[in-house]
Amino acid sequence: MVLISLRLSTQELNIGKIDSELGYAEIHVGNADIVSKYNFIIHSINVDEINSLISQFREILNSLNITEYKNLCEDELKEIEKMTKTFLPARLKRRLFNAGGAALNFLFGTMDNDDREAMSAHLAIIDGNNHNLINTVNQQIQINDNFNKSILQLKTIIEHDRLQILEKLKEINENDQKLFKEDLAISELFKIGILKQKVQTIQQAIVSTKLGLLQTSTLTREEIDTFEIDFYKLSNIRLVIAEYGGNRLNFIIKVPAKLIRAEKILVLPIPNSKNEQIDDQIESVVTIMNNTYIYEENKSLFELSLSEHCTVQKKVQYDRKFTRISNRIE
Repeated sequence: MVLISLRLSTQELNIGKIDSELGYAEIHVGNADIVSKYNFIIHSINVDEINSLISQFREILNSLNITEYKNLCEDELKEIEKMTKTFLPARLKRRLFNAGGAALNFLFGTMDNDDREAMSAHLAIIDGNNHNLINTVNQQIQINDNFNKSILQLKTIIEHDRLQILEKLKEINENDQKLFKEDLAISELFKIGILKQKVQTIQQAIVSTKLGLLQTSTLTREEIDTFEIDFYKLSNIRLVIAEYGGNRLNFIIKVPAKLIRAEKILVLPIPNSKNEQIDDQIESVVTIMNNTYIYEENKSLFELSLSEHCTVQKKVQYDRKFTRISNRIE
């Protein structure tokens, strides 16, 4: 039998003879780069800080007269509260406890057992606000708490506003107070809008993760440069959402760090001289460290399934008769 294969990527035509007496052929169809190791980025969000900021806004609003702008502020805060309640489920199934007793619950996505303890250790450090210890724990995990920093900055601004309001109200008369409070409501509405945008971004990221998608905006420019994320790495990035300690939402981004190059082989049933062929399906496989896996595009080594193909098991079936194979075609 003569096999003709056309490799479109190199515009190369290969013609070769295949011995099909075993009832199948192994066709070498090129190489595949398979992820065997990940680096990790943790985007950590303290939900309690968002709720605390909402309380600060309300404290300022309580000092204002009832106006259309004040009512708009209150409506926006209620909307933000509804969104934050969707971040963390009330009942959780999968959890891991660290030495301090805080629970690490994986909500969406999958993590390997070897990675779970490392994640728990890092989140405990975040809780202790000692990010300098991160580098001593694991150089392959990077913490990004820019969201928390932006919330803390907003809290500082709101607290400064509150103190200024108290001083200003002591200095002006009743008529001026009315105008001042209306202007203040407009100013607070703008700041509440900033918070709402940040919370909506989190909500969108959660929905994308549920659908198995990664928003490119999830990664910062610094992270893209540090981990040299290109198109191939981007297509192999995995995103996991976890809750830690009941109040912290964490986006754990798994970025490919190490690749294994393996040869892809297409196992193809072909009739032999007795017009018999293996009773099994066409399958694309790769062999890594003496294990043969079913090859699937953009899947890491941890996601590939071991092949149960009859040729891999050294057993074939012709016309319902069971036969052992001593050697595979090289």
